[in-house]
Amino acid sequence: MRFVVRQTRRSSFSDERALASLAQVTRVFRCALPAGRITGLGATPEFRHGLLAALCLTIVAAFQLHAAAATVSEDVPLPGGTAALAKALGIDPVPERGRFIYELTRLLYNTPEGRRSAADAFLLALRQSVARAARGMPQVDTRPAETVPVPLTADLWSSAIFKRKVSPRELIPAILADRSAALVCLGLTALDDRTLGYLADHPSLLERIYERSATAFGAFSSSLQIEGNRVVPPGSLRQAQGERDDVVALWEGVVGEKVTRPEAFILRLLELNEGRLGLLYETLDQLDPARRAPLTGAAPAGMHRLMRAVPLACCREDA
Repeated sequence: MRFVVRQTRRSSFSDERALASLAQVTRVFRCALPAGRITGLGATPEFRHGLLAALCLTIVAAFQLHAAAATVSEDVPLPGGTAALAKALGIDPVPERGRFIYELTRLLYNTPEGRRSAADAFLLALRQSVARAARGMPQVDTRPAETVPVPLTADLWSSAIFKRKVSPRELIPAILADRSAALVCLGLTALDDRTLGYLADHPSLLERIYERSATAFGAFSSSLQIEGNRVVPPGSLRQAQGERDDVVALWEGVVGEKVTRPEAFILRLLELNEGRLGLLYETLDQLDPARRAPLTGAAPAGMHRLMRAVPLACCREDA
């Protein structure tokens, strides 16, 4: 899943962004300075030293750009470790650390037919423990902990989802005890860094998804992509704003929102017709371009007919 891949590529993505910024600064220097000023006779020692200092400061600033961006994941301590929790839930083999939260949320809530009776008993006890903590009666688990990556941060989960302070040590139990929170977490594990960053910067969107469309988000989020503050629908071109894209125009007509308004677009996508549109969106994203083209070349009315043909049962999951 993308959440696992993201752990290994985050630093390279940030470095690429910083290098792009540095290249842009270099182009500005080339345009602003007259020919011969850098290497010619007019380059005095004072000028060279000043230019070198400016470039060094630029390099440092460029490579620190990612520090100002939203944090898209956090390693949180899991009391008892992954093996103990997996055993308590009847999950074997133990998922590796990078996939742990994805596998647990998927197995517990997205494939309930595979859940064992031991898991139901454990989840009941876990919910009771979390409820006591929410009432101000926390029971601190003092067992040695193992860190596990979770999408977004404990602070953001606390403010946008749980509406109370949840410490990093309490986060994974709190997520697993709450079906909607677990499905939101499952959906977040499928997103790339830029889309996760957008959600981190828009906590009200996370709150609305948790309250109204956690099931659809958990099932269909892997097709959501946000680049440059715009949604990239299945089959569309990754292009500069202002260029015409018939696929974008089609999806805007079906969803009833502009891709340049990601928050409104995503909410419509997940909530329209009880999740049917989200399933259609996900299905088209999974098709190869040759098979997708005839469908994305249809008129909005044709897409609406396809959406209405989606069985409602496909968009619902029972706990």
